[in-house]
Amino acid sequence: MHPSRSLLLAWASTSAAVVSIPSAPGLDWQVPTPPSRDAFYVVPEDIAKASPGSILRHRRPPSPIGSGFETLELHASHQILYRTTDSEDKATATVLTVLIPPRANLSRVLSYQVAEDAASVDCAPS
Repeated sequence: MHPSRSLLLAWASTSAAVVSIPSAPGLDWQVPTPPSRDAFYVVPEDIAKASPGSILRHRRPPSPIGSGFETLELHASHQILYRTTDSEDKATATVLTVLIPPRANLSRVLSYQVAEDAASVDCAPS
């Protein structure tokens, strides 16, 4: 078979498989508001007055925390906007998400930082 026909056949069969995947039953998923349109992520104008590490805002996440079509089973989750310093030594803020699993030992903390190299706040993992 000609290579371009093989590629076309592979693409067509993959596309058909993707289109035919059923949605997960019973889940009412909504598209979350991107950080660029969410007032929670707005850096306060008086940010320089806050000490590094100061908590500026706190909330429960507005959408379920999940992976794919599965919602994570959590005891609780929180989003925290806190004061930090950027690469030019200027005051700014960033958000972290705290996930507390069921039956958690609250005397222990696991910290996981995702590498991020993006100029858009909408690319932020939290």
